[in-house]
Amino acid sequence: MAYRLYLPNGWADDDDRRAKTGVPEEITFKTKPQIALEQIRWACEVGLPGSMALMDAGYGHDSKLRAGITDLGKRYVAGIQPQTLVVEAGHAAGSGTEERSP
Repeated sequence: MAYRLYLPNGWADDDDRRAKTGVPEEITFKTKPQIALEQIRWACEVGLPGSMALMDAGYGHDSKLRAGITDLGKRYVAGIQPQTLVVEAGHAAGSGTEERSP
């Protein structure tokens, strides 16, 4: 459906390695969650069906990814890491209503 080369930061900054392996110049470093959000946006733009994203904790910890999915009008189910702050919708962090995940 959608794919993109994940280029680690060390590779992105290494012109010799990029030239040797043929990595195109337009491929720059992006985090895996940034790539995932671009792919979800693309899926929405082309009209692929679906209203929910499922993510493991490696992606679920990224608040920009979660917010981006919400901004697209989609729902998500995400694994989270134990240190992730969980706040009920409509409450601001630090309001005394948030809970830490177990």
